[in-house]
Amino acid sequence: MDDLTPEQQAILDSWRATLDGENGPQADGTYVGDPDDAHSYYQYGQGRPFRHQCPMADVNNRQIFNPEHNACDWPQNVPVDVNPAPR
Repeated sequence: MDDLTPEQQAILDSWRATLDGENGPQADGTYVGDPDDAHSYYQYGQGRPFRHQCPMADVNNRQIFNPEHNACDWPQNVPVDVNPAPR
């Protein structure tokens, strides 16, 4: 996405830095959005990130990660300022 605000880009950069280990070790149960895919997220367990995908009702109706709730949610409930990853 080329038209991100600085705040949106900062969210994606923070997620990427966490996944790359730049933000130090993460506690088990920590959730981090996938900076490249709004439909995916990582959950830490045993010190490692495990990738999960949000459910898909059908080809045109798929949930995205809502970092405010650490859960998948419908896109209309997750503003791009909360999860700016490509949808």
